[in-house]
Amino acid sequence: MIFESSLSCVECASVYPSVDGYWKFTDESFDPIARESDEGRPTIMEGERTSGSRFVGKYLIPKLQGLQLESAKVLSIGCGFGADVAQLRQWGHEGYGIDLWRARAPEWANLGLSPEWCYVADARALPFQDKEFDVVLCIGLIEHIGTVGDTAQLQPDYQFQRQAFLKEALRVAKHGVFLTTPNRTCPADFGHATSSNKLLRWVGRRTGVWLHSPFEPFYLSYRSIENSLDGLPVEVTPWELRNYFGFAIRSSHRWVKFFMPFLALYFGALDKAPTYLRKSWLNPFILAFIKPS
Repeated sequence: MIFESSLSCVECASVYPSVDGYWKFTDESFDPIARESDEGRPTIMEGERTSGSRFVGKYLIPKLQGLQLESAKVLSIGCGFGADVAQLRQWGHEGYGIDLWRARAPEWANLGLSPEWCYVADARALPFQDKEFDVVLCIGLIEHIGTVGDTAQLQPDYQFQRQAFLKEALRVAKHGVFLTTPNRTCPADFGHATSSNKLLRWVGRRTGVWLHSPFEPFYLSYRSIENSLDGLPVEVTPWELRNYFGFAIRSSHRWVKFFMPFLALYFGALDKAPTYLRKSWLNPFILAFIKPS
C-alpha cells in the first residue's frame, strides 16, 4: 500500500520512506557525497554523465544487440547520478538504477528519471523479483563492497559481502551480469589510491596512474571472482576492451590523451589474444560477463 510519504510491504510489514521523491529501501546512513564541496560536485557529476553516456552509446548498446536484446530491461547497480540509466532509455531500452547513497537521488530528477525507475537501495539486498531484468550492470562497484565507508579499508567480512552482492545481481538477472572493476593482478589503476607509500601517492597525483601490490585485497582478479561464484552454474567471459573507457581523461593528465592511440592499439591486440591472457596481469580491467551456463 502506498502512502503519501512511505511504502509498506504487506508480507513483511516493513515501511520504506520516500526521500527526495524516490523510495529508500535501506537504513544506510553514511553518505560520502554529502561531504563533497559545492565546488567539486559539478565536476564529479559532469565526469559521470560524460563517461556514462559514452559507455552506453559506444560499448553497451552494441553488446545488447549482440545478445539479441533490442528492447532490454537493464538494471544499473550503483548508478550514481543516473547518466547510464537516462542514456539507456534514450536508446529505447528500459533502464533502471539503484544507488546506496541518498544524496544522489535529487540529481535523478534533473535527468528526468522517474521515481519508478530509480531507487535508493543496497546492492546486497535488492528489492526486485528473481529474473526481473534481462541484464544487470555493476560498473566499477564491487571493489567498494565491504569497505569502511568510502575508503579502501576492508571490513572483516568483505568477502562474504561481495559474494552476497554477486548472488543478488545474478538472482535478478535473466541473461547475465556485466561487471567491471580494476584488475588486481595488473599493478596500475586509474582511479583508486590504495597505497600508503608517499612516493607512489605522489606519482599517482602527478600522472593519474595509481600503483598497487598485486596482492592488495581491495581489488579483485578474475580468479577471485570465479572463486566467489564457485558452485554456481555460471560462466565468466571476458568482454572486449575496445570502446570501453574505464578511466576519465583529465586535463591535468595530458599524457593520457597523447597515449590514447597507443592504448587503443594495445587493447585491440589484447582483445584478439587467448582468454588466459585477457584474464592475466596484461589487462588493467576486468570486463566480465557472468551468465548462467
